[in-house]
Amino acid sequence: MRVKHFLLFICLSALSYAQTVSISGRVKDADNGEDLIGALIRVDKGGGAITNEYGFYSISLEKGTYTLTVSYLGYTDAVKTLELNENQNLNIELFKTAQEIGSVVVSAKANENNVENKKISVVKMDMAQIKEIPVVFGEVDVLKTITLLPGIQSGGEASSGINVRGGGQDQNLILLDEATVYNASHLLGFFSVFNGDAIKDLEVYKGGIPAKYGGRLASLIDIRMKDGNKKKFSGAGGIGTISSRLTLEAPIVKDKSSFMIAGRRSYADIFLPLAPDELAQESTLYFYDLNLKANYEFSDKDRLYLSAYFGRDVFGLGSLFSLQWGNATTTLRWNHIFNQKLFSNLSLVYSDFNYGFGVEFAENASFGFDQDIRDIYIKPDFTYYFNTKSTLNFGGQLIHHNFNPGTFTSNESVQQIEERQALEAAIYVDHKYEFSKRLNVRYGLRYSAFANLGGSSFDYVKDENFVPIDSLTKTTVFSNGQAHSKYGGFEPRAAISYNLTPLMAVKASFNRTMQYIQQASNTASAFPTDQWFSSNNNVAPQISDQVALGLFKNFDIGFESSVEVYYKWMQNQIDYRDGASLIFNEFLDGELLFGSGYSYGAEFYLNKTKGTTTGFLSYTWSKTMREIEGINEDNPYPTGFDRRHNLSLVVSQHFSKRVVATASFTYNTGNPFTPPAGKYYYRGKWNNYYGSRNSYRIPDYHRMDIGVTIKPKENPDKRFKSSWNISVYNVYNRENPYSIYFGQADEEQAEKFGVEEGESIAVQVALFKLIPSVTWNFNF
Repeated sequence: MRVKHFLLFICLSALSYAQTVSISGRVKDADNGEDLIGALIRVDKGGGAITNEYGFYSISLEKGTYTLTVSYLGYTDAVKTLELNENQNLNIELFKTAQEIGSVVVSAKANENNVENKKISVVKMDMAQIKEIPVVFGEVDVLKTITLLPGIQSGGEASSGINVRGGGQDQNLILLDEATVYNASHLLGFFSVFNGDAIKDLEVYKGGIPAKYGGRLASLIDIRMKDGNKKKFSGAGGIGTISSRLTLEAPIVKDKSSFMIAGRRSYADIFLPLAPDELAQESTLYFYDLNLKANYEFSDKDRLYLSAYFGRDVFGLGSLFSLQWGNATTTLRWNHIFNQKLFSNLSLVYSDFNYGFGVEFAENASFGFDQDIRDIYIKPDFTYYFNTKSTLNFGGQLIHHNFNPGTFTSNESVQQIEERQALEAAIYVDHKYEFSKRLNVRYGLRYSAFANLGGSSFDYVKDENFVPIDSLTKTTVFSNGQAHSKYGGFEPRAAISYNLTPLMAVKASFNRTMQYIQQASNTASAFPTDQWFSSNNNVAPQISDQVALGLFKNFDIGFESSVEVYYKWMQNQIDYRDGASLIFNEFLDGELLFGSGYSYGAEFYLNKTKGTTTGFLSYTWSKTMREIEGINEDNPYPTGFDRRHNLSLVVSQHFSKRVVATASFTYNTGNPFTPPAGKYYYRGKWNNYYGSRNSYRIPDYHRMDIGVTIKPKENPDKRFKSSWNISVYNVYNRENPYSIYFGQADEEQAEKFGVEEGESIAVQVALFKLIPSVTWNFNF
């Protein structure tokens, strides 16, 4: 009955507005023709629309004369008055706001989307602001920058992984032009794989995730690449301390088609031949990225996009050892507008992440290992614009997963751990409705299903210590393509927004998400070597239910603020028994333990958007716990990424049109870890005995960074422009703890720490002290 009522409500919404005409089109950047995502179109007589991921909008109105105001952060409003007697197509171009600094105060208005946008638990940062914030080695990093926002915390100082509202790093769905990015890190986590010059838009859903998306519990990180300049040839790049980059854009056919190509490469390996050590001279150490995109507008109703990403890390110690990993994605998308009311997009996507290493013991004696996860999927999405109050989204997704847990190679043999295949499918419907200027709702339903295809499955019997008993492990072999270990479920989503005043709104949301694939990692920070595996007869899909409530307030003086609270329940959570073996383990399921989890917290945000001094303050208080049978005597314990306090402060000072200084400060509670509870002597050496899981914390983390961007005097007649960015990471040189390890003091450590040789010690490891960097940026 609920489904019937749902469909009846939608049909009545459509019929009540059947006698209207529509105006539709795209909102673009006037300088380069880029579609603007999330532009706001207001109608003077009430109602409006927000552009979708392709800059498209549609508004249905009664016949008459209307004034449309189109706005987008950082751009000057466009005002259009039109007589609407029939369906019309109207593309609108916006010009970037000219910000005069010095004698005239910056007059860019506050981001009204904080209240007017009906989404909750969504953060979006402007790329220009991201590029101003100082980071390690001066590398612009979108993932590290968003960890400064409430509810999103860094996986660690040497990690580009993130944890969102109590979720693990493998519980984030990271999309680059709709393609899944399974590993988002370079140099084992020091940098992310996203080149800031190639990125147009970044949006993070911490909750209130639309029914269109699924497959992960914690968050959606939706990253969109630039389409390419449709007006003229242009470029941008930079030469930095660690890497250099170059981006080129140009029209193929002016105003109809364009391309973008962006490359980045580190060059530490260039200087290795100068090292005094012979092994270092023969070593390799670098990463690279390549972003490609092209699009063609066949007509007002049809547009084709082709985008790709290729990135890789390579590390080697002469001929002794080699390690490499990388992502490859390709997305083909077709936009089609059936009419002014119906918009569609069909995506075909390929995603691959692979990792491998090799070791050479001696001449003709070597060993290698490779593993990968590869997806191919199709995703049709439709949007029907009933009227200014009602919009319906519907569609589906079909994914074929291929898991290669490992291929071992040696001089004499090749050994393959059994590959796994699976299908993941989903259909969804999502409806947005505006009851009044104050009250808006969005509700939807997603049904997802999962099945393994062919291969073997294992049933385990475990002893009292949860160790699998080999003699009681049963194997079932399925024929090629035969579906087994099937799962499925409904995932309801809902959000509501109510404007108390034009400058204040209260918002709430609920969403259920399900996750069918996960990563085997028993550390707080995931590594490229951590294996992905699917749900099966031993591993049920993870399920999360989250509720959130928020108050959003803007101030006329150029401030915006928000307070959000959330609670999240998690089922079928995975952890690992003591002494678990995760690497190269064909019987990984036997090492897993299962239970429940929960996370709750409060997030506070204050953002100043007007004046020569801008910036934001964010603070999160949160608690994340797990309760797993067989761990911690079945009592709840904190996760390895549970942090009570996360505080970030970012301040930018525009001294003039040529000089901008930015400072950031970060503080967070130390991560939990499990210290030894004692030690015992066995077979000639001392061994640690471990007690309660995650019962202690490393010291708190805090750091300040500063950066200055200096532009030379502008020459209006010259297209080529450049700037210098000088930054200092960890200004006051704090040795922040990265990890703590326990052992027995050797002779050198005994003298250093003033203890007896052989005495138990805890040693804190710090990665970075003060790091200065200089980058020269340019564009034309």
